[in-house]
Amino acid sequence: MDVLVARQPILDQHLHTYAYELLYRNEEMHEGKPIDGDQATADVLSASFVNIGLETLTNNKCFFINFTERLLLSDVPLLFPTDRLVIEILEDVPVSQAIIERLQYLKGLGYTLAMDDVTAAMIDHPFLSYVDIIKIDFLLTTEAERKEMAAKLLNVKKTLLAEKVESKERFEEAITLGCTYFQGFFFSKPDIVSAADLPIHSLSYVHLLQAVNEQDPDMTKISQHIEADVSLTYKLFKLMNSSAFITRGKVDSVHQAVVMLGIKELQKWLSILALQGLRPHHPDEVMTLSLVRAKFAEQLAVRAGFQTESSQLFIVGMFSIMERLLNQPMDEIVDTLLLPEETKAVLLGEVNRYFPIYQLFHKHEEGDWEKVNVYQHQLGLTKEDVTDSYHEAVEWTNQLDAQRLL
Repeated sequence: MDVLVARQPILDQHLHTYAYELLYRNEEMHEGKPIDGDQATADVLSASFVNIGLETLTNNKCFFINFTERLLLSDVPLLFPTDRLVIEILEDVPVSQAIIERLQYLKGLGYTLAMDDVTAAMIDHPFLSYVDIIKIDFLLTTEAERKEMAAKLLNVKKTLLAEKVESKERFEEAITLGCTYFQGFFFSKPDIVSAADLPIHSLSYVHLLQAVNEQDPDMTKISQHIEADVSLTYKLFKLMNSSAFITRGKVDSVHQAVVMLGIKELQKWLSILALQGLRPHHPDEVMTLSLVRAKFAEQLAVRAGFQTESSQLFIVGMFSIMERLLNQPMDEIVDTLLLPEETKAVLLGEVNRYFPIYQLFHKHEEGDWEKVNVYQHQLGLTKEDVTDSYHEAVEWTNQLDAQRLL
């Protein structure tokens, strides 16, 4: 069966990634066909995580998987390790003695249980007695309801996860309520500030990005930008001594490293190094997300026939979260960077040749499989193309992390 798998981060109070929720969709589910038996479902899930790689998808972190009634009663949970899997019970699972006994059994084996999309109307739900983590839906509850729910649930020693947290204000509210974990797109949205408030070190990185993306990049000028920053110089030399580049020989100067990389690799890697300088005040997941998007977009471009422009699609993916990194509106950001017009246009949401790729990586991230299917067909791609591109993007980002290049 064709399988699509995506992940959404779950952060702790320090905005470090605690776990990923894994979202999956196979062709039978997509078309509304009945799944022929529990084993077929188990095969879909296990095959997807074997083919893509569970370790690649989760980067050795815990992972949440949604379980329907049928999946809970099957042997699917037993395919995964007890210390890593969080069994997420969907809100529409009917209450029955069979399910309650199954929850008790899974808890006895050592699995962590979570309840999804909990609202005020569910505060006395029978399953809540058996679960460890309660996911409070911030879109379907009022502030007063959340306060009452949190007080009651914390009183019975439940761990709270605030989900669908879409703004910094809701994130701060969730912390005040006593939530331990957080899920939503709040970390990818900017707290807009004026250009005058942008820190000096951030402006230096913007200038480097500007130099890298000029129509005819000046290697000497770029080298001088890097040499002016000890941290960037160190990271560039570390990069050139990594497994990806060590075979190219010894590097004696910044300029030599810049020339050795070549224009396309230079655009990608120096963008990564520059973005790293914007990281200290942002969650690690923002950097991870920007790199996954970048490589995902690049690989989609290659498979969709945009090989010669794949480096620009890499920039599109990476810069798609630049608002959050620079705390400025996208229109102001693209005005400061000498990017190609098509790249600027798609970053501003305009429809052009790059738009289907731009939309595809966004919709894949959200688990909006119907829209993924639409843009995939527009690009002439198969589900395998999308899955392989995403797999390569996540694996590449993990390798950077493992080599401490992030």
